[in-house]
Amino acid sequence: MLNKDNFESYTLACKVFEEGKPSSELSQKDITFNAAELELSDLHNTEIINEEMNRISRKIFRYSVILEMQAHVLQLMEDEFDMWHSKRYLEVSAEHATDKKAPTNVLLDSILSTRWESEYSSFKSTMRTEQYKHNLLKRTVSALEGYSYKLHDLQDYRKAAMMKGM
Repeated sequence: MLNKDNFESYTLACKVFEEGKPSSELSQKDITFNAAELELSDLHNTEIINEEMNRISRKIFRYSVILEMQAHVLQLMEDEFDMWHSKRYLEVSAEHATDKKAPTNVLLDSILSTRWESEYSSFKSTMRTEQYKHNLLKRTVSALEGYSYKLHDLQDYRKAAMMKGM
């Protein structure tokens, strides 16, 4: 995920959301981001600032779309886990239906997580990984938006400085 040499860039294998498909059948696409893209080579060159302002809007849009797609994937996986959990819960509840004292919800959850440990762990691990990707993409969009504000401020400052000079 994060490149091993530094924390300035990453490559994520994100699932591509498709309506009606289970998460296990979704294709993946590598998404790369490098924080070095958020640096200007010349703070005094108005042309470079304008070009960067044009590019940053596209980047914000692109990463926002990816973030939204990742939110759909995460919701799909949570729904799949909830369905799996409900089915297992009903199985365990049916086994204990004749008991004088029915097991509590906490006990039933413990039974689920131990009896179907590998499935349960797999679901939880996958959801944690997808949540991590979602959070990283959210931080990326936030960084891009912050950079965009700074570019606008820099352009406004340059304009005001030029007006004063006239």
